[in-house]
Amino acid sequence: LLYARNTFMGAQHAAGVVNEDAATKLVVASLYFLRFVIPALVSPRAFHVIDVDPPVEMQRALVLVGKVLQCTASGVEFDGSKEIYMGTAWALG
Repeated sequence: LLYARNTFMGAQHAAGVVNEDAATKLVVASLYFLRFVIPALVSPRAFHVIDVDPPVEMQRALVLVGKVLQCTASGVEFDGSKEIYMGTAWALG
């Protein structure tokens, strides 16, 4: 636990974050989405949300929704340089 706290404090310092409470909430939200919500979203059969694999088109859509949610939860700004096809999703926000 102490190691995790020191890691988060180091990340805050590197990012220039002054508000420790806001940084802690950001880390917890990002971790929650990354480890629990997004995996269940992109692999619903593995998490027993549905009984069959979704069609390929739906699977792709779920992955894109997962990317948007993860970026939103972690506070990442999208610049469009790496994933041009995501530009439409970010233009809606």
